[in-house]
Amino acid sequence: MFVTSLQIRLNLAELAVLKALLSDADEQKFPGTELVLSLREAVESAEKCTMVAQQLMSSKVRTRTRLQGEAKCRLTLEELRLFVQQLQKLPCKLPESEAIYGISTKCYFNFPPETLH
Repeated sequence: MFVTSLQIRLNLAELAVLKALLSDADEQKFPGTELVLSLREAVESAEKCTMVAQQLMSSKVRTRTRLQGEAKCRLTLEELRLFVQQLQKLPCKLPESEAIYGISTKCYFNFPPETLH
């Protein structure tokens, strides 16, 4: 049976579930096994992605009066593409992922990479 990457993504746990598992491991003083260390790294990586995604989402709703300073988070199309790939490789779902996928799709639709040379 063929399973698409989207179907796989839909079956991933939420970040909150991974955080709860990590909290349980800490509370029960599980030894620093490879599994616990991998879980900790996954949570840290997902939290970093969450912060970047939130910055991207908050900077897309700017008005002229707020544009006086530099945007908090600006990415080139290539950086956005790499960030989307990073989100897709996470072992969990982030609430912000769908919005970032939407931004990415809109950017690539309006500015296809082949037109930017």
